[in-house]
Amino acid sequence: MRYLINNTSNDLFSDFDRLFENFLTPAVAGRRSEMGFKPQCDIEESDSHFLASFDLPGMKESDINIEVKDNTLYISGERERKQEAKEDMYRVYERAYVKFYRVFSLPENVDKEAIEANYENGVLQVALPKTKKEEAKKINIGTTKDGFFKKLVSSKDKSH
Repeated sequence: MRYLINNTSNDLFSDFDRLFENFLTPAVAGRRSEMGFKPQCDIEESDSHFLASFDLPGMKESDINIEVKDNTLYISGERERKQEAKEDMYRVYERAYVKFYRVFSLPENVDKEAIEANYENGVLQVALPKTKKEEAKKINIGTTKDGFFKKLVSSKDKSH
């Protein structure tokens, strides 16, 4: 029975020591930052646009980059933590350096020239207006007397 009590009390103190040791170990915060950050995205669609919203707490507008290239939307960001060294103070940081990167394929009906973004209170919203629907255009069947076909036929005749 005595062995059991001593063993239990040693485990209790060991657990407490590990807990306290981990709390004061800066590597804990470092491990958290290595996990990565992928901001969740809500997408809404209406007849006129898509709206993508991202929660980016603690970031400044200057930390965020938005680009469109080849029908792809790229959203990335980076928040650096500035560390101050003070000799008389020990600090534990849980908020760590954050870097993220999101990529979205855009539908063909997005007007890439009209995309706008707004960042307020830690929420990034990207408005993706849709292009106007093009009406079907009827193509009349003509003869080679007019237009492009006249030029095409005459250039073939000259080359033979």
